[in-house]
Amino acid sequence: MLYIEHNNYKNKYLEAQKKYDEILSKKEKLFSMTQPKATTFDKERVSGGTPKNIFEEYLIAKEENKIDEQLTEIKSILEDRGKLLSIKESELRLSKDWHDKIYTYYFIDRLSSYKIEKRIPYSQKQICNIINKIKKNIT
Repeated sequence: MLYIEHNNYKNKYLEAQKKYDEILSKKEKLFSMTQPKATTFDKERVSGGTPKNIFEEYLIAKEENKIDEQLTEIKSILEDRGKLLSIKESELRLSKDWHDKIYTYYFIDRLSSYKIEKRIPYSQKQICNIINKIKKNIT
């Protein structure tokens, strides 16, 4: 039953995607600091103060958080997880086990039980029962 392993690989791949998205969101939030903002006229005019260099602050915050290093690391992890997932999917497609075939047709290829019935020697009711068993196993 390779479909359980495939589902675990898929879940780990999705977790890596979430982490990648979180890091990208941090970078995007830091980058938005550098974008021009509207002038506010509701405050009193005061002369003096020190002018801020927003771009330097952005670069300092980016270096402190090590965002670029995190992005390259998570991108590498994501690519490796994707390779593992595709290898497991090809193994799953070559499997002779009927549960694996039904999992592939239903969850990966998104075929209905009616279309699956035409491809394998089970009735539609039997296929639905197997799909329900698979759902219990992967949840």
